[in-house]
Amino acid sequence: MPAAALFTRLHGAAFYKALHQQAAGMLPPAAAAQTWLDVGSGPGLLARMAGAKAYAVRAVDRDTRMIAAAKAWPGAWGEISYAVSGLAEEVARGQRHDVVSASSLLVVLPDPREGLRLLAQLVKPGGRLLVIEASPQMSRIKAWAMLFSGRLGPGGALLALWAMARAGRALPDRLFTSWPGGQSRLPLLDGMANAWLLEVPGET
Repeated sequence: MPAAALFTRLHGAAFYKALHQQAAGMLPPAAAAQTWLDVGSGPGLLARMAGAKAYAVRAVDRDTRMIAAAKAWPGAWGEISYAVSGLAEEVARGQRHDVVSASSLLVVLPDPREGLRLLAQLVKPGGRLLVIEASPQMSRIKAWAMLFSGRLGPGGALLALWAMARAGRALPDRLFTSWPGGQSRLPLLDGMANAWLLEVPGET
């Protein structure tokens, strides 16, 4: 299945929407003129949640099909602009944001630690970086157990596909616990995924 089609289906799955809603809930509604950059936005699930919290959102993905799917999603979600762009391109733009988010992005990069460093460069001093990734506890066995429990809702079988894609590739917690600023972790899906909220130090 093409990535754009798979992630469009994932973004419509009840469990996937719920875990991203929980992660987005780690941040308050926007104050005046606050901005949110979502890197690797896919079909725009997290960007829409940020827009609903009154942030001015820029959502970027390198896959033109992902951006097309995001633009085609029905409903009004606030102030969101979409662009075909990636992490390196956003760093080169030199624009910083109050919030930067990345969901299922670092795990597909050649060097996740360097990716985390680059994401931090996109955050204003005193801003926040929200990272959502599968944890080392993600497994097909746990995914199927949760599916058969009936807790996942419509689209729940897609969790097994996500678990298969992340088998042996999930990022270790130490990548985030070694963050030099303040941090908080929100376990999701019975610990199979985590939302990490990382504070970028302010200027001194």
